[in-house]
Amino acid sequence: GLHTEITIEEWNNGRCIQKDTKNPIIWINSNLPHNQLLGALSHELLHAIFFILEIKGVPINYENSEPFTYLLEYLTEKCLDKINK
Repeated sequence: GLHTEITIEEWNNGRCIQKDTKNPIIWINSNLPHNQLLGALSHELLHAIFFILEIKGVPINYENSEPFTYLLEYLTEKCLDKINK
């Protein structure tokens, strides 16, 4: 399942849930101080990006870093748009 047996307290600052080939779900504790929230968001986005690129068969390495970095930029902007509403 989607870890429904885990309480929010056990998730600490955030969580990235991946189920099969579905889109990852990112949860961030919105009560965190701003800098800690950004750190947790970055941490969970990296989990999501590794998952997305792996599912798509995109190699993750320095020589092929552009897909990784562009996806990080895009997802960060989208998440910050949601957080700042």
